[in-house]
Amino acid sequence: MIIFGTDFDGTLYFHDREEQIQSVDVEAIKNFQKAGNLFGLVTGRGTAMWKDIGVKLKDKVQFDFRIHSNGACILDRDGNPLFKQYIPEEIVRKVVEKGKNMELVFHAEKDLYVLNASEFVDFEGVRCIHSIDELEADEVFEISFRADSFEGKEYLAYLRTIPGLEIAPNADFVDVMAQGMTKGFGVKKMLELTNQEGITCTIGDSYNDQTMLEQADVSFTFPTSPQVVQDSADHIVENIAQALDYVLKNKN
Repeated sequence: MIIFGTDFDGTLYFHDREEQIQSVDVEAIKNFQKAGNLFGLVTGRGTAMWKDIGVKLKDKVQFDFRIHSNGACILDRDGNPLFKQYIPEEIVRKVVEKGKNMELVFHAEKDLYVLNASEFVDFEGVRCIHSIDELEADEVFEISFRADSFEGKEYLAYLRTIPGLEIAPNADFVDVMAQGMTKGFGVKKMLELTNQEGITCTIGDSYNDQTMLEQADVSFTFPTSPQVVQDSADHIVENIAQALDYVLKNKN
């Protein structure tokens, strides 16, 4: 059996294309699963963004497992939780105190919260807040922010000094989780919790995908990915369909 994990944004779903989910990928995924293999989601998006993911998927792809918040939350195919790792509350408060004037996105257990909302107001189900106390004791898997401004870069440098955090840059945002939470960890933990054995394969396009690309038996990325991401992958492909075709033909 082959266990294949895919990133979402920029890998399965493309914001800037007319065909945002490629039909060739959808067909290849269905055939891959019909052959008895597992195809799952490995994303930096939290579980509170599942509704937004569902709107974008339009039931075109069904996942056999879901790994959210870069490994901090793992769910089975029915959405039942297998593993959760929150950021400790005292660390969340420390992170917010320094970034209280920035747009911070909290991927929590129940909802997606945004402090000082500007860009994230259009996401499905987002809750705009003005204070961390409005989280209403909701546990936080991950905090995201933009680091492409001077303020963002200074904030990122500060976060790197706080013990107990895992920091994962990606194409547009920086994701902050509890220490040790990475996509590579998430795939490994999912296999352990479900007692799955087989060839593990992953595909992704950005920096937060590197751990799962490096740890998989076979990994893929795109010619448009940053060079360090390409260096972390075994193969360069044009789409998911090409990657699935390769692993099916070379599984032995």
